[in-house]
Amino acid sequence: MPTKRNSPCPCESGKKFKKCCLNRMLGEGALVSQDFYNSFNQAVPFPIGSPDDNSDEFQQLEDWANRYLSAIDVDHPLFAVLSDHLCTHSQIIDFARNIGAHDYLSGAEPLYTAWRRSRK
Repeated sequence: MPTKRNSPCPCESGKKFKKCCLNRMLGEGALVSQDFYNSFNQAVPFPIGSPDDNSDEFQQLEDWANRYLSAIDVDHPLFAVLSDHLCTHSQIIDFARNIGAHDYLSGAEPLYTAWRRSRK
């Protein structure tokens, strides 16, 4: 079973996996991804969605993303996007559309739409 992003790092550093060995596991490809995500976040300076959102709809969306992340390998194109928390759900969905990750979209899009409607 793969290590979840918020789990303690298997190296026993005391840090979360996403803040420790995940970046080392992703290697050079992560540097390219980091630049991509930084550019993405500059284009959308006020991201929609926050871990502080306590709505049921947002939690369902977060849970879906976490379950999906737990089920994929580190070499999956969405692994870095889902594990580093640099993108909003809207950005992740756009990226998933671009790479044709229909299995992710089938769960994320309806949950995202429900969450957006709940905020109005």
